Amino acid sequence: MPNTNARRVILYGIDGTDPVMVKRLVAEGKLPNFQRLMEQGFFTEALPSYSGKTPQNWTTIATGAEPGSHSITDLYVQKAGEPLAAAEKGGAFNGFDSSLSKAEFIWNTAEKAGLSAIVFNYACAAPSTLEKGIWIGGSGEPGPECQDTVAKPQVYVLKPDQASTESLDGVPADVDVTAVWRESLGATAPGSVVFARIKDTQGEAVAILTDSSWGSLKGILRVGDYSAWMVESFPHPRTEQALKCAWKYKCLSIGDKAEVYRTKIYPAEGLSTPDGIYEELIEQFGPFINEPGHYWSYPIGHDTYDEVNLEQLEWLTNSLIYLHQTYQPDLLMMKSHIIDHYNHDFLNQAVKYEEGAAEFEACYQSMINCYQIVDQCLGLLLDSVDLTTTHVLLVSDHGCVSDEAQVYINDILARAGIVSAAPDPETGKARIDYSRTKALGIPFGGHITINLKGRQQDGIVEPEDYETVQEEITDALLDYRCPLTGKCPFAFVIRKQDAGIFGINQHSEHAGDILFGVRTGYHISAWAGSITFDDVASEVYKAKVREPWGAMHGDYWPGVRYKGSSDMAIFCGIGPRLRPGYEHKKVFRLTGVTPTLCRLLNIDVADTCEGGALSEAIE
Repeated sequence: MPNTNARRVILYGIDGTDPVMVKRLVAEGKLPNFQRLMEQGFFTEALPSYSGKTPQNWTTIATGAEPGSHSITDLYVQKAGEPLAAAEKGGAFNGFDSSLSKAEFIWNTAEKAGLSAIVFNYACAAPSTLEKGIWIGGSGEPGPECQDTVAKPQVYVLKPDQASTESLDGVPADVDVTAVWRESLGATAPGSVVFARIKDTQGEAVAILTDSSWGSLKGILRVGDYSAWMVESFPHPRTEQALKCAWKYKCLSIGDKAEVYRTKIYPAEGLSTPDGIYEELIEQFGPFINEPGHYWSYPIGHDTYDEVNLEQLEWLTNSLIYLHQTYQPDLLMMKSHIIDHYNHDFLNQAVKYEEGAAEFEACYQSMINCYQIVDQCLGLLLDSVDLTTTHVLLVSDHGCVSDEAQVYINDILARAGIVSAAPDPETGKARIDYSRTKALGIPFGGHITINLKGRQQDGIVEPEDYETVQEEITDALLDYRCPLTGKCPFAFVIRKQDAGIFGINQHSEHAGDILFGVRTGYHISAWAGSITFDDVASEVYKAKVREPWGAMHGDYWPGVRYKGSSDMAIFCGIGPRLRPGYEHKKVFRLTGVTPTLCRLLNIDVADTCEGGALSEAIE
């Protein structure tokens, strides 16, 4: 009989996990812990909310509300009262900000019911909304330049002809220094690091120092070696608050040149409420590498990329287990971004390998490796939790599909006269004239915002012309033909007031005035800088998804499938009240995650929750 009194819940969030890929790799015997979870618990594909981007779906998971209701509609949010120009630089408001949400988070619902909660590295949970619970880990925002980062990762390429003229003092007699370089720690981290290429009794190596004295030596690295953690206080570039930060180095190669990788410089204090919990985790498990960054931006080799991602997820998982055992919260929620990074970096190439392009075998193997890293850490979690008293559920916000062509939204709008732009005489890049621009695509998501008078600062479109401009935009998109394929790339173009199927209507704050999605095989670029003035030949070149990059989520009708992967999310779990071996084959939406967790916690959902619990999976 199920333990009906058991109500403790751990939500293990893994961004980008595709249920189609999971089932395929389980069938191949490569994910034993996912297989265990599926056989001893429940499994379902989950339909993401529109558009299938990161912040809106992690917020949907945590509130049970659609983006049209909770109002976090994209990675960047265009707010009423702001100029449309804010979107050109990535939006005036970051979509990972919890204060944007108009719906109640489940951790607040739990607290109101007298339960305890810990929110750990979860997207869209900062600033913390908890009253008594524990919040840890910054914004949960992905990427090398997230809000909490002090300096993004860096690969130092140390060439002999670029060496410094300075010499080192106090070098031991058995060490031969062949070259010295002084490099900046990073554009946003004050200070420098000194690298010295040396020869000693063990061969060639790179010495790392803080100045030109051998007494400042921090480590001697041979190929494949990591340094110890470096710890120093820096002013945070966003807040200017002095914070103790940590980072380390790895020697990637020594040959005609030497290459040294530096991890992200990331805070080692101050990222928790109450104070001290984050530092407690660092004391237990060492400093945290948050989001090592996209592989192609920091080419560190597949092995190193796997190592730092494994280290990150092991740190998160060990910390999750520690928090569960030490503080025993009723609700514990965590998110890692690991699979999403691999998707963007390697999925396109992995698909090409399966289609016969042998040169992409390493990328194909990397996609398998990332799922196996997650499987390994999932096993660590399952083995460390008493599954007779605690439920462990794994969820993602979306999957990912490969693509072959790019669609430049604002380029299309400029050619239709909806965006007014001309080349900057100095840079040649587009300069938008907002006094004559009717609408603009918002970066990343499928939203186009009209420059409406009375709503947008300096708006130009009269309210009585609103629907006319919507029609102009619709015609421009549907009349467009991709120069690479000759086809219209758009699967749908919908006016905001007609978008009820996506949980969005004319009252939905922050949603675009036109919503759209492309067909599989394409992906969207909506940066204002994508406007060009090229001829058709250059436009064809620009339309190609050029290596290395590609694979996207959220640019499509939610949940599409394409070439062996999908944009669906995953939801599965194991525990005392969860039905073993149950695979849900009906449509289940991410809005149902919070109601399901509430059922397991024996509490009522908030009034703002719109989803329904996966009752069939609960005994």
